[in-house]
Amino acid sequence: MKNGSKTLTVCLKIMRLSFYQFLLSVWTCTWVLATNGNAQELLNRRLSVSIENQNVESAIRTIGKVASVRFVYSPQHIRAERKVTLNAQNQSLSYVLEELFKPLDIAYEVKGSQILLRHITPSETAVAAPQVVDISVSGTVKDEKNEPMPGVNVTIKNTTRGTTTDPNGRFILSVPDESVVLIFSFLGYEKQELALGNRKIITIQLRPDPKSLQEVVVVGYGEQRKETLTGSVVSVSDQVFKNRGPVANPLQALQGQVPGVVVTRNSAQPGREQWNFQMRGASSVNNSEPLVIIDGVPVPSTNALNSLNPNDIDNISFLKDAAAAIYGSRAAGGVVLITTKRAKNGKPTVEYSAAFSQKKIGLQPNLVRVNDWWPLIREARGNDGFAPTDIWYNLTTVMEKALGQGKQWLTPAEYQALSVPGAGLFGDVKDFPFFDQTMQDVLWGSAQSQEHQLSVSSRSDKSGYRVSLGYLNDGSLLQWGNNSNKRYNLRLTHDYSFSEKLKLATNISLERQQIIQPTRLGDIMNNGIQQGLPFFNQKGQAYVWGSGIANASQVSIAAFGGDNKETNTRVNTNLSLTYNLLPNLKLVGTAGYYLLNTDYRTFENNIPFYDYTGANLIAYLPTRSSYQRGNKQEAFYSANAFAEYTKSLREIHQFKLTAGVQYERQEYNRFIAKTLDAIPDVPNSLSLSTGDPTTKTVAEAQNHYAIGGYFSRLNYSFKDKYLLEANARYDGSSKFDASNRWKGFWGVSLGWRITEESFMKQLSFVNDLKLRASYGRVGNQNGIGLYDYIQFMNINYSTGATAAGFPILGTSPAVRVSPSGTLVALDRTWEEIINQNIGLDFAFLQNRLYGTVEYFKKKNNNMLIARTYPNVLGAAAPDGNNGQLETKGWEFSLGWRDKIGQLSYHIAGNISDNTNLLTNYGGQKIINSANRGLNGAVEGYPLNTYFGLVYDGRIQTNEQLEAYRKFIAGNNIGIPAGVATAQANSRLSLGDNMFKDVNGDGKITWPEDAVALGRDDPRFVYSFNGGLEWKGFDFNAIFQGVAKRTIIRDGNWRIPAAVIFQAQNEAFLGKTWSPTNTEAFYPRLSTTGTINNYNYYQSDWIAENGAYIRLKNLVVGYTLPTNLTQKAKIQRLRVYFSGSDLWEKSKIRDGWDPESTRSVSNSGDSENNNVSTFSQRFPFYRYMTLGLNLTF
Repeated sequence: MKNGSKTLTVCLKIMRLSFYQFLLSVWTCTWVLATNGNAQELLNRRLSVSIENQNVESAIRTIGKVASVRFVYSPQHIRAERKVTLNAQNQSLSYVLEELFKPLDIAYEVKGSQILLRHITPSETAVAAPQVVDISVSGTVKDEKNEPMPGVNVTIKNTTRGTTTDPNGRFILSVPDESVVLIFSFLGYEKQELALGNRKIITIQLRPDPKSLQEVVVVGYGEQRKETLTGSVVSVSDQVFKNRGPVANPLQALQGQVPGVVVTRNSAQPGREQWNFQMRGASSVNNSEPLVIIDGVPVPSTNALNSLNPNDIDNISFLKDAAAAIYGSRAAGGVVLITTKRAKNGKPTVEYSAAFSQKKIGLQPNLVRVNDWWPLIREARGNDGFAPTDIWYNLTTVMEKALGQGKQWLTPAEYQALSVPGAGLFGDVKDFPFFDQTMQDVLWGSAQSQEHQLSVSSRSDKSGYRVSLGYLNDGSLLQWGNNSNKRYNLRLTHDYSFSEKLKLATNISLERQQIIQPTRLGDIMNNGIQQGLPFFNQKGQAYVWGSGIANASQVSIAAFGGDNKETNTRVNTNLSLTYNLLPNLKLVGTAGYYLLNTDYRTFENNIPFYDYTGANLIAYLPTRSSYQRGNKQEAFYSANAFAEYTKSLREIHQFKLTAGVQYERQEYNRFIAKTLDAIPDVPNSLSLSTGDPTTKTVAEAQNHYAIGGYFSRLNYSFKDKYLLEANARYDGSSKFDASNRWKGFWGVSLGWRITEESFMKQLSFVNDLKLRASYGRVGNQNGIGLYDYIQFMNINYSTGATAAGFPILGTSPAVRVSPSGTLVALDRTWEEIINQNIGLDFAFLQNRLYGTVEYFKKKNNNMLIARTYPNVLGAAAPDGNNGQLETKGWEFSLGWRDKIGQLSYHIAGNISDNTNLLTNYGGQKIINSANRGLNGAVEGYPLNTYFGLVYDGRIQTNEQLEAYRKFIAGNNIGIPAGVATAQANSRLSLGDNMFKDVNGDGKITWPEDAVALGRDDPRFVYSFNGGLEWKGFDFNAIFQGVAKRTIIRDGNWRIPAAVIFQAQNEAFLGKTWSPTNTEAFYPRLSTTGTINNYNYYQSDWIAENGAYIRLKNLVVGYTLPTNLTQKAKIQRLRVYFSGSDLWEKSKIRDGWDPESTRSVSNSGDSENNNVSTFSQRFPFYRYMTLGLNLTF
């Protein structure tokens, strides 16, 4: 077994090296071959020269300088001393060379960017045919709009002789005689032939190819015309990524763009925004994220999008229904097909774009200053029944007196002098600052980002290439410490036709993402410390109030705590060979390799913290420094091959059959090492520390899995009117034991193009009307571990009679063998999701009004859930395929586009919604009160449902107070149980909330009196946009929003004064109950958990309405007239302003952005030893960009 594993590892390494060598060899060879297509372009260069009685060598030197070309020759062989005279004005280089060299018996040949010269021998001249003087033909090629067409191929029929049109659509070509036939061809236009005759100047107009005008949509393993598409497939073009300013992740630009696709974000932290998306709601309680495929090669997860350059994307297709069944076992969450850009134009095109952006802080809770903090805390302590001698009550008294005297800082002696006699004092505090500032004032601020994109592309009949470079420097709103996200992209794509039958397409993408941030991010992003503290002490050193990192200046931690650096390097390569075996049969093979290498380097400094004067060193926090180094590598191999057969019978029946095979394998390896007592101010290294060997740790993990499958698709069309598509897939996964490893998946869809019926022909205003329906089964393997079919065992033994659990086997030690964790279940298999969809596509009034309406339903009948076994089993029960989940929803999109004179305009919008119901969860109906009532899965309810009590008003009178006290007995929701004479922080009081006894049993209990409050998931997600173009000006605006979402926020800031020494949210000021403010929204202030936990118990009162509408993007641009730009050899020059998230309307009360998560928490990175890495507390920002687009 071990030898076999080693052999497999060696083979895979050899395969990987061979693959790279082959790919680079092919790229190099085809790149060289591609240069042949540029020879004619070199000869087409126009120049003007005047040579009067100069020797040949001087003439060659003059032409080379004017035409920017290098000649290679031997002066002796071509007799360069001969004198020549030549006058040519605005002629092609080929014309000049012919005129100069023909009389001299000199032949020339273009090699790359050089021209080789040689003398024609007498023998060559003797056997040569009689010299014929070529005829020079010139002309202009225009399109259907009478606009000049650059890059059109002009060739002489049955020869390889030809040229291409210049940027003004003009060409000059030398032809042997008047009998030739010229061929004009350009991608997307009909090829035209023209018999020359006696014409010397030609003007020709090309017509668009009707086939190219038909919109083509990328689907699984191929393409389809949109008009004959039967599945629910939505395609977006590269336009959605343009002019938005720097875009760190493609999902950022897709929010609200695709019906049924909900895009969310967790943070505005650079490089860690954690963009997520879900297609048509949930498919399982287990993760079922969409499958992402880039240029035909799957990637391991949606995280691969983090460093993908949006500028390289040509289009994205979303497969939302049974159309995804061709991807079988991983299509439960839908499939996303990303196609990157390839060369399209004939001549070399250089494109450059630059964007410079300013980030401004958007919505976030504002914190109160000291003049508002001390009254709030005093009121809370007073409400709780504390006397003025209370330590915190006294602090507010001293603050009031000191601020009244104009003092912002006190020594302990000065503090005690202003204190209430007998008041409690802080024993560990060395000073008392009351500055009029908050950490928020300097922790956050504006930031800058910039993005640069450069691409070069060209295509000839034989080959095409595109090279693109991208750079992003995304700044951070966090003003202290090092924090940024930098992305570098290089992509090389190449297409080459070896012949009419054999074609090669290659793609090499190199991506690097560098993220740097302060190490102790969780401490920096805590809920804020007491207001009025300094950021640093008087000497610029780190400051702490009292003791402990929780009381330290967040700014000081960010500035001195060290850096957490993460570098992600991604290599994504693939090549595809297409061989047209027969006119209607082609074979396609694709091989891909994806590599992610993540390097972690985390230095944590032990910061010396001082008092405000700097006289006292309070503590080193943390007590020891450390350096941690880790590396993670994910390698993903993919290969597929398929055959595609097309057949047309009497131009009525159209068949297309696709069948193939696919294999994927993923390998994962991670190691992490850490040393304590790392030496500061030197390059970090695991070897540079002062600790002994016990302070060093190291760990490693590795795994792999593989999946293979067979797939097929049949498309049938009758008169392009009645349409049928059938998909099938048979997959096997290494995650299952052999008996349950393989499973079949399938999908069928039908279409009826109603407008092709004869009875519709008279309705001229109806341009398209197509009814679609689909039904299919897709799979999900998430929720299954990589090796869950293998039973791991724990082996223990008793060391003696006093050992814990010593068995009753006499006096001898006994060995015990027990299952490790969960038992193995061999009956588990894929989850199977049934997809159903019906849709209607329509277009009216010459396609000016268009849209789609769809209804869908998904049902998971064998969802993997926990099983319950008797406790005597002694081990955790394995999950089983016993759950059921149903999801249904609808989508609607509508648009209008038109043109009035020179003004073009459009307006469009979409809205979608989905609901789900957990119909079977193994009888698990327990409603948990944790997580503020958010329950991920309860049988009979939707996933992620909030449960809470029903609010019954506020206690305003003593009569209400006495009447409500009866619910104290038997409650389990924390109603303060103190008697009427007890301290106010332990009993009910005026200003407290009341909740309903929903079931009428005389007591208020959970979950008996809890009701469903709503879902945390966004519902009724919508977007609408509009734009116009007029005389070079363009304007576009996108609004996006959510009409329904329930949020019960977590964290300390959700309750005023809940944590007494922390900063307080300004949103509560003046809105809490008091005897003089009885109509306030919030209950009485309290610093006691007993009171706050009850008043802010999850209920319909505390639940917030997460609906919002937002101006997602606004663009204003201007394109300079071509008659101006072409003078500077510029095809297109556009400048623009773009703004993102400029405005919103929301009903959120606590100050957070409506898109923020309910938890707004910090978390560690499990791949990096749980170092605090992610923070949802980075405020979302407003984005303003100035940009430039250049095309040469």
